[in-house]
Amino acid sequence: MFGVGGEHDLTEHTLDHLAGYAGSRPVRIGNDAWTQKQLDVLGEVLECAWILREQLGQLSPTTADFLISVADRAAATWREPDAGIWEGREGERDYLTSKLMCWVALDRAVKLAAQMDAPGEKAQRWETVRDEVPAAILDRGWSDSAGAFTGAFGSDHLDAGVLLMPLMGFLPADDKRILATMDAVERELSTDALVQRWTGAGDEGAFVICAD
Repeated sequence: MFGVGGEHDLTEHTLDHLAGYAGSRPVRIGNDAWTQKQLDVLGEVLECAWILREQLGQLSPTTADFLISVADRAAATWREPDAGIWEGREGERDYLTSKLMCWVALDRAVKLAAQMDAPGEKAQRWETVRDEVPAAILDRGWSDSAGAFTGAFGSDHLDAGVLLMPLMGFLPADDKRILATMDAVERELSTDALVQRWTGAGDEGAFVICAD
């Protein structure tokens, strides 16, 4: 991770001498999220490679090795807690979106195995682990009390990030659990045409990316 000026050290600092826009203190530079473990990015990288597969053609050895290492990390770490797609600062949890995106990483790696010239045993390993992830998500990510897929395993709190499930091909958009989740998010997280990230967001605002 680098800053916009190419900085390698993104340690967060508060600039108390600045008021911020319309008095919106505190003003910070840096970003402590650079120290976090965010497993969702593994799926985002391999999803990009999958989308661009025709333009990429046969991958260079350097690119192939990198993508193989990303898939290997997803296979090795998908069960681990992390900071999640929203970079929460309350500690690591078993975020559903992180498990989902590890599944995406493994699914796309299996489909790209030939293009990456991946060894057969690796592709088999990715496929085996990929097929273990859905059971965990469907069992531990659904909340009967919330009537929806929730932000983290064992939680009743909603999270707009779980709407990635049909977009990533994990479940069809007309699956009754997806429809129930969409209804719950619209009912509890929507503010006019925008959607807040999670339950209890309060007045932090809403995100266009959640409403698309």
